[in-house]
Amino acid sequence: MRERRPRLDLLPPEKRAYICAELCNHLAAAGRFERLNTLLADLDFLAQRCLYDGVDGILRDIETARSVQPGPWEEDAPQAQFARFLSRSSHLLRREPGLIWQEALNSAEAAVSRAADDSSELLPAEPRLRRLTPTVSDHHTGQVVSLAFWGSDLLVSTTGLEVWAWDYASGRVRARFDTPPAPAKSLAVSPDHRYVAAGFGSPEPSPHISGVRVWTRTGGLRATYELEDWVYTVRWRSSAELVAGGGMPQGAEASGTIWRIDLEHQTSMPVDHWLADRPVVLTWDPVPGDADQLMALTMDGFVLHLRPEYRPISRKEAIELSFRLMEEGDYAAHDTRMLARRPVVLHLAAPTTDTAGFLRAADAFRHVNRVCLLGERPVPPEIMAFHSAVADGVYFLDLANGEHLHSGFHPQLLEKGFRALCIAASPVDERFAYGAGHGRAYVETMTEQRVIHQGGAPVTALCFDDSAELLAVGDAASGVTVYEVQSGQVRMRTRSPARAVAARVDPDLDLVLFPDRVEVGGRAAPLPKGMDGVDVARCDKLVVVLCHRRDAPAQEANCLVVVNLGTPVAVLSVPVTVPELPRTADSPAHLFRHIELNADADGCHVQLGSLEGVSSRFLLSPDEYTTFALPAEAQERERNMTAYRMGQHEPDLACGLFAAVPGGVLGAYADNKAFPTVTGELHAWTPEHAEVMRFDSVISALQVTGELVVVGTEHGEAIALQRDDGVWRRLTTVIHPVTVTSVAVAEELACSASQDGLITVWRVDDGSRILTTSLDAEPLRISLNGTSLAVVDTVGRKHLWHIENLSITQSAPPTASADEVHLRAATCIAQSVDMAASGKVRRAIRLLDDLPDVAQRSNIVRFWTELLRRRQF
Repeated sequence: MRERRPRLDLLPPEKRAYICAELCNHLAAAGRFERLNTLLADLDFLAQRCLYDGVDGILRDIETARSVQPGPWEEDAPQAQFARFLSRSSHLLRREPGLIWQEALNSAEAAVSRAADDSSELLPAEPRLRRLTPTVSDHHTGQVVSLAFWGSDLLVSTTGLEVWAWDYASGRVRARFDTPPAPAKSLAVSPDHRYVAAGFGSPEPSPHISGVRVWTRTGGLRATYELEDWVYTVRWRSSAELVAGGGMPQGAEASGTIWRIDLEHQTSMPVDHWLADRPVVLTWDPVPGDADQLMALTMDGFVLHLRPEYRPISRKEAIELSFRLMEEGDYAAHDTRMLARRPVVLHLAAPTTDTAGFLRAADAFRHVNRVCLLGERPVPPEIMAFHSAVADGVYFLDLANGEHLHSGFHPQLLEKGFRALCIAASPVDERFAYGAGHGRAYVETMTEQRVIHQGGAPVTALCFDDSAELLAVGDAASGVTVYEVQSGQVRMRTRSPARAVAARVDPDLDLVLFPDRVEVGGRAAPLPKGMDGVDVARCDKLVVVLCHRRDAPAQEANCLVVVNLGTPVAVLSVPVTVPELPRTADSPAHLFRHIELNADADGCHVQLGSLEGVSSRFLLSPDEYTTFALPAEAQERERNMTAYRMGQHEPDLACGLFAAVPGGVLGAYADNKAFPTVTGELHAWTPEHAEVMRFDSVISALQVTGELVVVGTEHGEAIALQRDDGVWRRLTTVIHPVTVTSVAVAEELACSASQDGLITVWRVDDGSRILTTSLDAEPLRISLNGTSLAVVDTVGRKHLWHIENLSITQSAPPTASADEVHLRAATCIAQSVDMAASGKVRRAIRLLDDLPDVAQRSNIVRFWTELLRRRQF
């Protein structure tokens, strides 16, 4: 049996500081690489170091060891496997350093899991999760938003709130970065290659969350700058200075802003609050190295040149212009005066980026003062909210001589649906690449064009490496491919399976619905032709799938498909229609979106939910139903309508998730017209009708067990509630970094999973966290019982963990008598002395953890620690 290394918190402060900060560096400087590699593959040491100093300190030591090795870094060596494990798990270990043992047990690296198994006898009997299903290959979720090369790594960010670093030579994920609260845009690596930065800001999860985030090489958070408006573009001016551009895209809040960010002094300053009427989507330096000049391109096509003599519009001047507008009522004259005060040099073309800035439609050539963009003729501001941007060609702007060129797409291509989505400029020559909606990526110059990528999903992100020898292509299906530009050869490719629509899961059976089929326990049953699966429910030996008929009127577009669990074949199709729910011309009837099943002595009940409310009926009698919908007076309240919701046709107060409860239904509603500050509500239709429970954001997950209700919200809250005599009582709240996608309840425990893959098991009475782990995918549905945890992710794969050492009822330990205390202390000391006498001093110190007298334990530990000074390491 291996000896356990003495705990760092029991060592003298100077010893601890030396081990944590200098030991690995000292071994590397002394050339003791064998000892260094052994230390970096010692799970016991790494666990204690992680608890005391954090995982980022270990990752820095690993990078040092890799760089100073006299020979090649062997990828299959134990220290390399531990390095991959720590890098892959760093996003979780930063939050919970004590999870290193649990995650090591479940690691896909053989050396790591073997070390954890060998040391399991020395671990305390604490609850932990042991993975039963094999680890699956890495893949992203969501649309690829941005790409950036970083030495031998390719950084990828997606709408699934992921920022991963891939080693494109081996095709493995090297690290997962701390996730931003919204998708990361405009990934940019610093000139000294120490940091990477990205902007964020979008409608989801909240338009009020925006700013810039900076990470270290290991994926740790270097800094976060919270800014007032969405950030569209970020670039490094130097290794310590960032320039960010952004704003708000529509409505009365529409604006364009540039921020200067000083990483060294941790400051961020806007250049001008009235710089533009639409977001800044690109910035560049017209004269490299000249910090006094800056150029920018806005979403509505204005090119700005900020020179030293530019005087920003003052607040007093802006107020005076507003008063003149009030006196004259001439908006055109007001816009002309404001435009005259701005540093506009050209009104070229409007770059066709999407509203949130996930599609990069403009880029600058680094070696010359030149810009390329996918654009169209600018449209008036008053119709931008109703306008769909379509690039009519590639525009070039040469700032050196003031020329601009336009290479237009053929009109017949545009009429047939050709759409150019994203663009990237070469950093060393005149080449550029752009991606299209039909899955192609092109590499072009002004004189030639060739196709370098053909895929099945729209190309949404492109990036050249620093030498323009490689091109990375990302698509809307989360696939990433790296090509050699000259030969077109593939260097790396990741592909994601088809996304699942809905799922139900328990430890014994997983039920996953895809758009064209339903899989029950791994067996597939195809859906009838002409139908798309929407939601799925299970009851006894039946599975019921809610489908929408393609190309059918709204009143006839729903159908229930019944699947027998014994032989997974569709045996019955039941057409259903939208009931006569309360609605007006402004909130038309909507298709059913959710389904629940319940069986009793009378038969199988089906609850179907649309935006208006919930309809309850018997499965085989779809025309007989009971409607649960809010009356018109319940929706009459004061709301602040904003431009963000212009053109939407959802009800003012729309039903979302719901759950069947004894005698009625529990429904979650969202206040659509209050956007961007969307609120959530919980309504009950039961004999014990409960008062309305209101939340600060939309309810994204809902689970009911008896009188206990657990909800998840888009603000990352998992909340346990209880109904008591018609009154809601909030028991506890657990906070996740991002939106909670699924919740589950089992007796006194609840489980919640967030969009970034963080899974937490907690007590419903006090919110204390019992178990935590993470998933390299977005969870779709979770299930929890006293012995196991099951998760189905968004691509339909099932993940299963066994819960070890879990005691749900935490009873107080019995009080021991004085004689029992003295006997236990004497026994503990005697065993420790015997262990130390045999030379196993480390294990002897470990045994003293059970010594009741703290002072007595400290004195003995202090004495034995001195014995270790000259012999440890």
